[in-house]
Amino acid sequence: MSADVSVSSDLRGSTLWISLSGEVDLSNSAAVEDRIRASIVPPAERVALDLSKVAFMDSSGLRIVLTLADRLRERRRELILIVPPGGLVRRVLAISGADAVVPIVATAADVPGSELA
Repeated sequence: MSADVSVSSDLRGSTLWISLSGEVDLSNSAAVEDRIRASIVPPAERVALDLSKVAFMDSSGLRIVLTLADRLRERRRELILIVPPGGLVRRVLAISGADAVVPIVATAADVPGSELA
């Protein structure tokens, strides 16, 4: 995994919390996607992907998000993105139209069931 990004996960109740920090781009997207996929465990009904500490994300990061959303939807699971308003990542999601496909909240406290967070 590139030193430019870190991935951590924690299952709390039925929500899997995955946090990314750093930069997600073509140079590390395969490793990031592999780590995210390996983190998803059967009891998780919802995945909260926290991108609040991602400073940069190119189209390869966007592909990771949309592919993850599709895979979870096929398994009747939900993906929620945590992305503060006003940042580059939120702008990438809005310009691409991903914000119409995947629910986005501003903070972890806005995730349904976040009282377990």
